[in-house]
Amino acid sequence: MPVAHFLRDFLPEAPKPRPRRSKTYFNQMPEGVHKSTMHKSFNDLINGSGIIPEFKMDNATFQFDEEKTGNGMARTEYVPAMYRAGLCVTKKEPHMEEIEEINEILPSDADDAFDDTPTDEDAFELQTDAGTNIRNNLINSATEWFSRQHRRHGFTIFLFGT
Repeated sequence: MPVAHFLRDFLPEAPKPRPRRSKTYFNQMPEGVHKSTMHKSFNDLINGSGIIPEFKMDNATFQFDEEKTGNGMARTEYVPAMYRAGLCVTKKEPHMEEIEEINEILPSDADDAFDDTPTDEDAFELQTDAGTNIRNNLINSATEWFSRQHRRHGFTIFLFGT
């Protein structure tokens, strides 16, 4: 399906008049801080902008067991996700079955997991420890998400650094 058709069919149209934001609107996000601070700032900017009607950003709780982390330790991670407006999401009950889209927001350019300008000789995936860890997180998040919903596709917004 062409992207334009998908967007027309599956994403709600913004209310008219459509909200307009300056090109620097997202420059309000703090730099060089822990990713949880970035998550809250991103959620607040999206929710306060009116650019995604009928939806809200909130943090989903992902529980990764020892097998999925690869280091023998269980962990919990809070990931910004999009939900329908009006749904009460708490850290104890993330409503994985209601997630519409997931975001991965990281504070450093060093967290980039992908090479956006690969040549024929280069791989699209950066072969760094940080790149491998980030891709593992993206895969684990998608696995948790898809295991609770019957989906053919999913969207993740991946932001890092400045």
